[in-house]
Amino acid sequence: MNMSILDLNLDILAVICEQFEAFADKKNFARAHPKLWDAFAEQNREKVKSEICFDGDEDEDYIEHWDFVLEWWGPSLTAINNREEFVDSGELIEMAVKFCPNLDYLVLNVENSNIEKLEENLAKLKSLEFIQFNYMEGKHKMNNLIGSLECLTNLRSLVFSYWTFNKDEREQLNKLVQLDELKIDSSQCDEDLSGIPILLGHLRVLRIGTTQTTTLSYLAEHCTRLEKLIITELTAKNDNNTFNFPYFPKLIHLDIHICRESHLLNFISHLDSRYNDQLETLGIHNLNLGGNNMDHIAKLRSLKQLFAAKMLPSSFAFDLLVRMPLESIWISTLTQNEVFRLLFQCSSLMELKFNCPDINKDFLPLLLRILVRKGIQPDRPFKITMGNRIEINEKLMAQMASNPTSNLLDLRLYGFYC
Repeated sequence: MNMSILDLNLDILAVICEQFEAFADKKNFARAHPKLWDAFAEQNREKVKSEICFDGDEDEDYIEHWDFVLEWWGPSLTAINNREEFVDSGELIEMAVKFCPNLDYLVLNVENSNIEKLEENLAKLKSLEFIQFNYMEGKHKMNNLIGSLECLTNLRSLVFSYWTFNKDEREQLNKLVQLDELKIDSSQCDEDLSGIPILLGHLRVLRIGTTQTTTLSYLAEHCTRLEKLIITELTAKNDNNTFNFPYFPKLIHLDIHICRESHLLNFISHLDSRYNDQLETLGIHNLNLGGNNMDHIAKLRSLKQLFAAKMLPSSFAFDLLVRMPLESIWISTLTQNEVFRLLFQCSSLMELKFNCPDINKDFLPLLLRILVRKGIQPDRPFKITMGNRIEINEKLMAQMASNPTSNLLDLRLYGFYC
């Protein structure tokens, strides 16, 4: 009686598949026949993931045989990140359309060579909620890529990184009123924003690159629903230090990474009083907290998160800070004593992020002792993210491992070499 491999049951076939060491051999086995595919899928079912990132950290086999991986993971795959362009984005999306109907998150690079395939296929991925487009700077051929997204009714967040818009693309973007969130990082951010007034009126979150202070008034006029505004760098056309931040009626989160020092005090001192019971997050990452500006920041009664550069040596400023109902503080540099005082005196505080240059061996035991006195519980540990020298971090982790109250602290460390 003649038998073929296809006469074997699935369990036996799965064992045979397991004997192949090279991923290419497994692929060829699976694609030879639907029954062999089922055996491969059964033997590798625990390796199926919902996300894949095509970069240097991903399995080389998965990058080389990316089309097979998309077919294999199929409906389970919900997120693809191709920011490093290890795979041609045009071909990637063609395969995703065939096999990944549940894809909702996508990061890819756009080039003149793949823009037509993207325009043709992206709109077929109806589950997409987030798209990030990278590296379309300079002149590029006319297209309707952005316009093709208008039919993606689930799309809520769109990111353009290192992108140069032309007039036609701004008009296309202005029609994507299903968006809640937009990020634009371009060399002409002010011009781009002025070309999308309709879309601005629908956004809840706006993240923008280098922006002039004069553009903010335009945004305040059109961004009537905006709750969160994040600006990479705020600049001015001239040296005039008179700068009043306009009022956004729904704004609760304001984060400015870089702002000219001469603008900062004026900015804080002239913040509209309507923000006092409105703003919940304020981030000015190069702001030094001293008596003058803390006097104004302390008036923000609804503030829960504060991001700044460092504390100036002012007991008055620190007294104001610890009395605020803050839940999270991110300050680039804090001393060990400042950390202890914040933990001890700021009763609402549940998260700190900082660098600490003067840490010593007593830091962690004292910190955990304070957390015990504060009544912190293991089911809701205090969160600390801290930067230190690598060798200090290693000692801290050793102390955490041996301390019985370490479950009161969610400690996240990042290191650097001196």
